Amino acid sequence: MPHWTECITFILIIMIQPNMISPLQKDPSTSSSSKDTMNHTVACIQLRLGQYLCNNTNIDPATQQPHGCSKETWTAKINCIAVDGLRCNETGTRNFQMEIPCKWT
Repeated sequence: MPHWTECITFILIIMIQPNMISPLQKDPSTSSSSKDTMNHTVACIQLRLGQYLCNNTNIDPATQQPHGCSKETWTAKINCIAVDGLRCNETGTRNFQMEIPCKWT
């Protein structure tokens, strides 16, 4: 288990990394007059844990591996979504695909 100082250091590093976020123009279709939301465009492939959520429900019951596992790279693509306020520069939305390791069978 990590020492509490390592956890604090990790949190501070996340807070001090503004270079991976650049402003994005507001999208008038998503902003409301009563609530002003700020969106940032980021390289979603470089997001850290807690900045995105992946819901992989496409698991092969026979192999217990994700469908689409590549024999060459031993990876599979899964669908993910970035947290509110972040927009992926790869897709222009909060949605993106991430590669995860898998065992080809």
